[in-house]
This record gives sequence, C-alpha cells and structure tokens, in this order.
Amino acid sequence: MEKKPISLMILSNTVSLFPSDIKKNMELIQQLLQECLVLFDKTDKEGKSLLYVINPLVVDWLSTNEAKELIEKYFLSALQIQRNHEGESMEELYSLWVRMNRDIPSGLNMLQEEKRITIIPSALTNFPVTHLVTGWGIRMMVQQALLLHRKHFTKGPKGFWLPDCAYTPGIDLYLIELGIEYSFISETTFIFSEKGDGDAGMLGTPRGLMLLPVSLDENNRHLTAVDGSGEIKGRVEELCEYCEMEYSENSLLDEKSTLTRASFGYLGMDQGKAILSDEVLIGLLELHEMERKLKEITQSDCASGRVVKQMIREWISCLHHLLKEEKMEESYLQAFRELEEQRKGKKEDSSLLEYRESVEYLPIEIENSIVEDMTSVSGQRTVLLLSWEYPPNIVGGLSRHVHDLTKSLVKKGCKVILLTASTDGAPAFEVDEGVHVYRTGPLHPMEDDFLHWVFQLNLSFIEKAGEIFRTEEIDLIHAHDWIVGNAACMLKLHYGVPLLTTIHATEHGRNQGIYTNLQQQIHEEEKMLVGSSDKVIICSEHMKEELYELEPRKDLPVSVIPNGVNLHNVNQEAGYLKDQFKKVNYYFSIGRIVHEKGFETIIETAGMISREKGIHFVIAGKGPLLESFRNRVRENGLEEFVHFLGYVSDKERNAFLFHSEAVIFPSFYEPFGIVALEAMAAKRAVIASKTGGLKSLVEHGHAGLLFDPGDARSLGACILNLEEEEEQKKQMGENGYKMAETMFSWERISKQTLELYDELTLQHKVEGSVL
Repeated sequence: MEKKPISLMILSNTVSLFPSDIKKNMELIQQLLQECLVLFDKTDKEGKSLLYVINPLVVDWLSTNEAKELIEKYFLSALQIQRNHEGESMEELYSLWVRMNRDIPSGLNMLQEEKRITIIPSALTNFPVTHLVTGWGIRMMVQQALLLHRKHFTKGPKGFWLPDCAYTPGIDLYLIELGIEYSFISETTFIFSEKGDGDAGMLGTPRGLMLLPVSLDENNRHLTAVDGSGEIKGRVEELCEYCEMEYSENSLLDEKSTLTRASFGYLGMDQGKAILSDEVLIGLLELHEMERKLKEITQSDCASGRVVKQMIREWISCLHHLLKEEKMEESYLQAFRELEEQRKGKKEDSSLLEYRESVEYLPIEIENSIVEDMTSVSGQRTVLLLSWEYPPNIVGGLSRHVHDLTKSLVKKGCKVILLTASTDGAPAFEVDEGVHVYRTGPLHPMEDDFLHWVFQLNLSFIEKAGEIFRTEEIDLIHAHDWIVGNAACMLKLHYGVPLLTTIHATEHGRNQGIYTNLQQQIHEEEKMLVGSSDKVIICSEHMKEELYELEPRKDLPVSVIPNGVNLHNVNQEAGYLKDQFKKVNYYFSIGRIVHEKGFETIIETAGMISREKGIHFVIAGKGPLLESFRNRVRENGLEEFVHFLGYVSDKERNAFLFHSEAVIFPSFYEPFGIVALEAMAAKRAVIASKTGGLKSLVEHGHAGLLFDPGDARSLGACILNLEEEEEQKKQMGENGYKMAETMFSWERISKQTLELYDELTLQHKVEGSVL
C-alpha cells in the first residue's frame, strides 16, 4: 500500500493537566510514559520523526525531586502487583523510566537533539485564549509557557499549540511578538477561511504567522493528531501503516501558503461541539474581571512581588479548574480577593502566601523586563479617529491632544485615518507626518445655531467615512468627545466595528450642573455616545464620577489614560517675548477664556497684591469672555499689572512659560490640564486650584502649590510663598519636569492606547464568533 505524505502529531495527555491533577491520579504517569515509549520506538535517526505537543508546566514539574520521588514510589508499588496497562507490562515502562535516567525532560530533549521529534509547547492551561479578554492575558499565557519550555529544551520552539486549536484573527499578533513562526488550526477553519490559492497547504496571516491545519481524523491530508489520553500505541501503529511519518520544520515553513484572514474556529466545531459549556460561560465574568485587574496591576510601578505573582497563579488556576470541573473553584477566587486586599494595604500575610503557593505548582516570572515585553505592541491596526478639532483648528486642548496622540500612534506602527472639521486655509486631505487627515463639513460653527452645525458636521463625517470604509479595512473607531458622537455611533452600527471613546470633559462638569436647554441637549448627546461605546477613556480618576452620571452601568469598561506632553515642543524660544515683559516679574496663565477656567480669580488676586509687590499677570488665550475680562481689568485700574494677550503661537507660549516666575491654573473645572503639563515641561512651578485632575497632577509642595477654587486670598498666599522661597520654586520646577518626562510622555500614553486597541478588537472578534 502506498503511504500518504501525512505528518503525525502526538498530543500529550499533559496538555489538559496541571501537576496537581497528576499527583491526585498517578495513573496519568503511565499514559505519559506510554507516549514516551512510542516516541522512542517509532522514531529513528533516519528521517522518521513526528511532532510532540506537551505542556511546559508539567515538563517543569517532572524535573523536580518531588515528581521523581512520586514516580519512583508509584512504580515500586505497581511492580509488586505486576499490573499491566494497555497490554504493556509495568516492567517495560519502568525500564524506559530508567533508560531516561529518571528524567523525562532530559530524555525528550535528547530525542529532539537527535531530530527524531519536534517538541511543540502548549499553553499552561487548556482554556482557549480566544476567550481571554485582554492582550495582556494572551501574552501571559503564551510567554509563561515559552519561558518554561526554554528552560528544559536546547532548541527553541518555532511552533505553538493553542488550546483546542482555537484561533481568531488577532491572536497572531501575540505569537509573532514572542518569536513564534507557526501554529495550528482545525481542518474546518482551514477549509472555510478565505484563501487566495486553493492548492496551498496552509494559511499565512498578514503578520506572517503560518497556520497549519490539523485533524483528529486519519483522512486529513495535512497533519493527523493522536490524543495521548487514549490508546496511543495501537493508534500510532495503525497510522504508520500508511503515513510517511516524516516531519521537518524547515520543509513546513518552505511549503506553499496563501495569505488569509483566518476565520474563527476550533477542533470539534464542525461536529457541533461548543468550545465552552454553559456552566463555564457563567464563570467568565469573574475571570475577565480578575484578568483586567491583573493587567492594570502589572502595568503599574508595583508589578512584581510575591503577592502579585500569587494573584496571577490564582487566576490561571481558576481558568484551569473552571474548564476541567465546569464550576468556579471558590477557594481560588477567595484567595485572589484576599491577596488583592493585601496588595492595596501594602501588607503581606506570609502564612497565607506560603499556604497558597503550595496549593498549585505554577512558576510565574514577571520581572520588570518581562512585564515591559508583555505590554509592548507591534503589528498594524487601522483606526478611524474622529475629532472636530485638529491643527490648524485650535479651540482648546483637544486639538493638541489629538495631534500628539496620532503622531505617536503612527510611530508605533498604527495606521491612523483622521476625520476632522473643515478649516479655512487647510487642505481637504493631507498626510501629516503619517496621519491621513480628511477635513469635511461646514466651515464655521455658528454660535446662534451650534447644534445645527454639529448635526451638519456629523452628516459630513458619515458621508466621508463611507468613502473611507470602501477602500480601507478599519479595525475600530476612536471618537473624541460628544460633538462627533452621532457619526461615531452610526458608523459603529452600520459597519460593525468596535467603538472606543475618549471623554475629555462633560457638560455637567463644565457648568457644575445642567441649567439650560442647550446644556441638557449636549448632556443627552454625551449619554448616547458613552452608552454606545465598547470602551471609554478618561484622563483622570476624578472624571469617573462624572462618567457614571452619563452611564451608571457598573460594568462600564473605563480606562484612565492621562493627557501627555511632548517635551521637544516646549523649548526656550529667543526673540518671541514681547519687550514690555522682559524686565517685569510676571506669573503666566493660559487657556480658553471661559468661565470654567477661573481667570476672574487672578484679576481679584491682582487687586490685592500687584500694586504693593509689583507682580504682573500675563494671560494668553482666546474665548467669548476675553473682552469682558479686559473691561473688568480696566474698571479695577489694573491695566499696568494684568495683561490679557488673546491668541499666542506655540513659540510665543514657550517664551512666556520660560520667562515666568510660575504658571497659574485657577480653573473651577479641569478634568486634567494639558497646559499644566507644558508648564512642567518648561520646569516651572505650577499654582493650581484644587479641582479635577489638577489636584492630583500637581501634588501640593512637590511640583507646585494648590489653592481653593475661586479663593483670591488663597491664590495670593501661594504667590507670596513662592516669592519668598526661590530655591523651593526652582525645585518644584525640576520635580514637575521629571513627572512630565516619565509619567506623561506620549511614548507611554500611545502604548497604553494601543493596548486598548488590541484588547478591544480581540474582544470584538471573540464576541462575534460562534461559541
């Protein structure tokens, strides 16, 4: 009989096991040694080779003295009663155990070095990574497995076994990042994926991962897998009758493939098998909440330590036992909660830790370098970003935020297509440092009919986006504030892509309540946008309360990502400072001239201290109250000391920042304050009101001083304090600069944003798949 060119894979029984499972049932060791016996007997040094998928966690445990002693004790007991297993005597298995020097990992490594087998690591648990909710979780599962695998095998893995071959587009990103070149999908996934070449033997993803189809059916024309938990020897002998049993990774990677976006699929899907049972699905909510918390913790400054490592163990153990027993193991969940409380309180209960560490054998490595690797993002996403402001249309901080964020996203490999409002003198389309900018809609917002202008702008956005969707494959929409909300919601609904929204401020917060019909209409628009969003970004913890006013759902997925500052854009500019200010002692302030910015407090403070102390105040910015404030200055006879400049360029702003004594932000409402970051970048002390994000950004006595909003005497006291403490003022400027450099760089903020993009697109694909 002519043999078919079918490669053979043995799927170890360890793929679905934890070491604790083996310790409870040592007969599982017999199955494992049966697998090893087949590997030794059915391969040789003359080209007969096969793939062997094994769990690196079990491999690592098998190398411990505990495992070796348990196996030896088991054999001695079994040999006394001469119990047979599947027709093979215990003597034969014990002989193999001795032949491997009682070290299974070393024996397997020897076989691989002799090119008789290719060892493929599996994930630590058999829980499908398609049903994890964050990119962090997927990376954790894959990377921890690879760390353990490389500990025992000389040859690093090129392939990786995903649980149940469950795959969905986006998984390739994480495998490629970690050095994996190929993985496996079900035969059904292969058949129903769109392929450019019907004769190709495997698929290739856009990121370069090869996907090899595998089947538990011997009629598969590609790769046949034998489940090690069954009657492995007879099954392998049967297949050897007509399989060539020649497997070469190099030949595989050279084989013809076709580019595709593989569809969601898994082993057993074609037979109607659910990837997760209803009982398991019920427990997913708790698991996803644990996963999100761990992601947040490991990206903080307290990423390492015993408590965090044990929390990760409890989460992974929950995944394993929920899948295996189809119910949530409460002891692991309770331990996770207790450890979380320990972490928050910064107190370790050593007795609890020691006990929980002994429950499961589960080595975890999360040193800082590894955490950094796991949070890096590569691969291209295409995002459609909606913002009514973008340079040269600058009304407030939104324009600068969107400008700097998009540039940084492009540098990280993300394709950004920006839809923004038309502006006099700006082109309808341009590529601005890699950002594809489309400008559309009515030119000028009319104050008397602002909502009508917003409506027309959104219609224009929808029309232009339709053209973009016809030529671009958009992964998600990122909307900025309510003005673009109608377009964002309509596009999400029509094109079926996820929606991420950044809320920079709320109408309720700006006005400290809702008092007019216009405010109520804007408030309702904000509620609609937040309620329709798959995820929401806010710039400070302070804004969470405001957000829950808009959408009171407890499960509202909210991420806090601060605003950023580009240090290179804040530099000392010569020749841009107006002559009248070169020899005066002045405090600088900048912002849109509206009530919420609190500039009237500066005018009142000037009336108290300027004449006596010779202190000047320079305020830059435009807005509807500019002339009103100028009139108030004249009425109070303060024209010599208080100067409302109107609009200033970036270079003029920089000149005023660097020559100022300090920078004042007297806002009644300020979710974050980009301009406060710019003051820090100029190494200037900041005097800010105790409101919103400013109070946590400045930290009284560290990067500046805080005063009560609207309290002119409190502001005056801060100014006089700095007048008397020159060294303190200088040190505050240095402290602020360090904060801006480390905590608020666009490098860091774009990385966090891309992490959300990955999480959101992956979650969207999973939710759209068949469970």
